[in-house]
Formats: sequence, structure tokens, C-alpha cells
Amino acid sequence: MANWSELMTYIRSNYKISDEDKGYCRLLFDVGDGRSQFILLFHQTLNGGLEDWVEIQSPVGNATDLPLLDVLKDVGRMVVGGLSVEENLALLKHSVPLANLDVNEFERPMRLLLHSADNLERKYLGSDRL
Repeated sequence: MANWSELMTYIRSNYKISDEDKGYCRLLFDVGDGRSQFILLFHQTLNGGLEDWVEIQSPVGNATDLPLLDVLKDVGRMVVGGLSVEENLALLKHSVPLANLDVNEFERPMRLLLHSADNLERKYLGSDRL
């Protein structure tokens, strides 16, 4: 994949999209035990538009409901993802460049982020809140 358009062609062929807009896509996954988890994909450009990236996000929960120091410690031990808070929503995030992107360089980080966010939500909030 070399650009956002090619990534979205791949996504449309392999996943059910729950929401989509220009530069944005939301996927909903069944993670078992009656739980679901969102993956949010955002097209990002760097270096004056010369570099195309995809930012992968998955919500953990409302930041005010989480013991953020404990969550940060857990995230620090993860291979993929960093924690951010946007509009009081704690998110696991990871970004990859689209130029020369192999499918596994997108798929594996996305799956790790998906399950890590769900595991953090389960551990610290106990229920599927988002």
C-alpha cells in the first residue's frame, strides 16, 4: 500500500466499516464474551504533505474513570501503542507510514492495539462501556 486510498480499498475488501468520512474510518470488532471494540483510522500527512501515514486508535474509556498512572504503566510494557487523552477519552494510538506498507505492518499493530485497548478497559473498568 502506498497511500490512503489503497489502504481504504484494502479495508473495504476485508472489514465491515461502521462509519467513514474523508480521511477517517471506524471499524467495530467482536472481541468475544459479548464485548466489542472500535478501531479508528485517520489519514495523517507529514512533511508538508509528502508523507502519508495512518493513525490507528482504539478507545479504552473515559479518562476520569481510569487510574491513569496504572494504565500508563501497563501501556509502557506494550510493544505497540501509546496512551493519549482527547476530549476526556483515553485512547491507545499507533501510527505507521503508508509508503511501501506491507499488509502485516498494518494488520498486526491494529490487532495488538485492538486487544490491548479491550484488555485495559476490562481490567480497569470491568465492563464494555464504549
